[in-house]
Amino acid sequence: ETLRSFLQAAEQDLGALLEQHSISLGPLVTAVEKFEAEASALGQRISTLQKGSPDPLQVRMLNDQLMLLERTFLNPRAFPEERYYSPLFTPTLSCLLS
Repeated sequence: ETLRSFLQAAEQDLGALLEQHSISLGPLVTAVEKFEAEASALGQRISTLQKGSPDPLQVRMLNDQLMLLERTFLNPRAFPEERYYSPLFTPTLSCLLS
């Protein structure tokens, strides 16, 4: 939903400018559609695994895929001066002092 809303905002806000310069958002539209389809398929796989007693190996494989997906959205240079901080999680000062 978020990717789709960003794409729609880009089309509305930048559509005329992009058209003037013969820039197409077609490849981006295709990428968003493909991402949405894969996310939906992943959601179905998760739902299937949650029914009954899932195979631990299947759960592990799915977890590995989710971690790889998350890694694509992390910026390793987000905090270049603080190499041990994750862009998504930063420990509090009290944790650092203990």
